[in-house]
Amino acid sequence: MTFKKDSMRGLFYNKKFVSAFSLVAAFIFWLVITINQNPERTRVFSNLTVSVTTEGTAAEEFGLQVISQDVDMANVTISGPSYVIASLSAADISITADVADVNKAGVREIDLTARCISDSSVKVLSVSPAKIKVKFDYVESRTYKITPEHIGVTVPEGSGLSIEAATFAKSSDAEINISGPRTELDKIASVKAVANVNSVLSETGAFDADIKLFDVDGKQLDAANYTLGKTTVKITVPIYAQKNVPVVVVFDNKPSGRTDDDILRKQSVTKVDIKGHADLLETVTSIYVNIDYNDIEPNQKYEKAIIAPSGTKFSDGSESLPIIVETKRYKLW
Repeated sequence: MTFKKDSMRGLFYNKKFVSAFSLVAAFIFWLVITINQNPERTRVFSNLTVSVTTEGTAAEEFGLQVISQDVDMANVTISGPSYVIASLSAADISITADVADVNKAGVREIDLTARCISDSSVKVLSVSPAKIKVKFDYVESRTYKITPEHIGVTVPEGSGLSIEAATFAKSSDAEINISGPRTELDKIASVKAVANVNSVLSETGAFDADIKLFDVDGKQLDAANYTLGKTTVKITVPIYAQKNVPVVVVFDNKPSGRTDDDILRKQSVTKVDIKGHADLLETVTSIYVNIDYNDIEPNQKYEKAIIAPSGTKFSDGSESLPIIVETKRYKLW
């Protein structure tokens, strides 16, 4: 027993022990004073994140989602034991948005509440703002057709070239999948792929085109309100040359020794203007109208169609033109 007392007494002659003991005693003394003299303290946590979710609520069951909210940050004032308040951080404060009664799309005013998740003795005095506006809606996905469009395309003056309607480099780019709030999707009246070319072209070219959304009045919509399956596509701007070619009427299965001139009396169209890529037009020397000899009678008129060669069009943009074919007075065998 005497040994233990001497050992304890000796510790107080040890400078390191005395220093450590003094610090611990000072802290305990400060803690006792703090608790007794200043038992309650208030503190404000600023710019805490406000997250609104429908998870686990009736709104989720109805398929509603949070589209936007007018406030993303809030301030929370708390009170509690001074030593507890001093030890808290922003991570200890939770802000909840009450969406329990949300059951349809629209903008709702939602109450905000807060609590200290680490110590139940802490009281929440206020949340500022106490309410926020939240937009709820159904999120859907729809498919739209895209119209290609070029801007600022010209051809050399006097070249005889023509600018044709843009087409898609890939047929799969003709449609787009767009997701977003139902009320926003309902605003989309048209989708365009617009290429700002602003160049003089002598031949067909391919260009990047931006996807743009428009309402019924032609006003461009903000793409940030939607999720687009793609934001750009490649479009082709066709530059066509023009050529005048003869139209030749051919009678199939005609009697041996007879020519087409023996049967044909008159045709309403003898030449046509076609347009297409210059290299393709070089291969076209004539356009043929085929008629079965067994289907005709002498001294009659027949309306047939002149079909533009594949890859070309007539000058009016059509792919076929009518022609009247007249046979001679007598059927020759």
